[in-house]
Order: sequence, then C-alpha cells, then structure tokens
Amino acid sequence: MLINCDSHLGMLYLCMKYLCLILLIFLLTGTVYSQEIVKRSNHSNSLDETFTVLKSDRKIKHGEYTAKHNNIVLAKGAYSAGIRSGYWVFYNHKGEAVQSYNYNKHELIYTDTTDARSLKYSFQDSLRENDTVRYPIKIGCVHYALIPLVFNQRQLVFNLHSELMNAGSMEFMHVFSINANGDLVKHEILATVNKVKKAFIVADKSFDDEYKKFVPAQINHKPVDCKVYMSSTVNTFTTTTIRSF
Repeated sequence: MLINCDSHLGMLYLCMKYLCLILLIFLLTGTVYSQEIVKRSNHSNSLDETFTVLKSDRKIKHGEYTAKHNNIVLAKGAYSAGIRSGYWVFYNHKGEAVQSYNYNKHELIYTDTTDARSLKYSFQDSLRENDTVRYPIKIGCVHYALIPLVFNQRQLVFNLHSELMNAGSMEFMHVFSINANGDLVKHEILATVNKVKKAFIVADKSFDDEYKKFVPAQINHKPVDCKVYMSSTVNTFTTTTIRSF
C-alpha cells in the first residue's frame, strides 16, 4: 500500500489551522463576555445587593448576585440576561441556609418552614377533617422575599401620619393573595391607627415578578388559591416590627 505523505501532512496542517481558529474564537468570546458585564451595588427594600449587569444595558442583571441585610447574607444566585437561573440558596436572619431552588427547572430542592410561624393562611373553601393540605411556600423564604414587601411601605406610613395627626403606633395586616399558579396577584394592607381602620392595595412595583413567586398551596394534591397573612407594627419613627401570630 502506498501512502501519500504530502496528503497527510496537508490534512494535519488543516486540522491544526482549524483548531487554532476555534481556540482563538473561544478566547475572544471569553474576552468579549468579560467586557460585557460590570459590577453594581444597590440598597433598596431593606436589602444591600451586589450583582453584575450587562454593560450595554445596566438595567439587566447578568451574572452573580448576592443580597444582604445588616451584613447577613440572605440570598445567593445568578441571573442570565435579567432572568434568575440555576441554583439559588436563601438564608434566614442568622445566616443559616433555609431554602434551595432551581430556577432552570422551577423546582424546590429544599426548604425549612420554621420562619413561616409568623404567617397565617386561609382558603376560599373550608377545610375538611381528612383533607391533605400543603400551605404555599414563599420562594426566597420569609427574610429575603416576604419581609421586604412588608418594610417597603414608608410612603404609606408618612401619608397616614399626615392624615391622622398625633398617630401613635400603627398595626398593619398584610394580606397576600396567591393564585393556583403561585403568583402574588394582590397585596392588601389593613391598617389600624388610633382605632381608625383603613384598607390599601399596594403595587410593589419595585420588585420583579420572580421576587413575588410562591410554590402554590395544595388541597388533596390539587393547586388552589390561598391568602397569606403577615402582621407588623410601625412606630412613629417608621421602625417596623414583625409580629408572630
């Protein structure tokens, strides 16, 4: 059998050429990618956030994300073009991991519901003795994803102080209406100030939709609508205290 050395050398040269080209594209892509994101930090809704955003549009989170309160980590995860992706871990006010969630599969990996003792629940229909009930689970847990919704009412507090002079402490009952898909469809506040009762609907526009998601409630393994209640007290200095039921 005759072997054409020139032909084999030519093919080897082409393979090496394409390999180098692929390697160069990979390196250039990595360089461009690293240049496309910039670090940012933000303080809002009682959270100190650090994250990266696209350089081309700094409103779009892309890359690693961390949220803290009083220097305690409450959430760690990542965004992909503005959408939460991969595994996120959420923590309580002691920095203990209490929940893990896979946003790619929309799957709850682990959750500790101890902190949920400050909550109450109600359903449209009365529960029967033999019903199997799973209460809604807040994705992000209480300290990262629910308490900030309660704290984010400074303007409402100021308005009530202006309307009701010499107002002392205010009692707020937050009512979160969750549909069978796990979406927060309404956030209502029932306020009691100097024995005067008022009701408000708040939009929570500063929070993205993923922030408001729940694992829906179930009755006999069927997703159902549910209401979640959280109580708080606000004093004259707008300091909010969460009250357990």
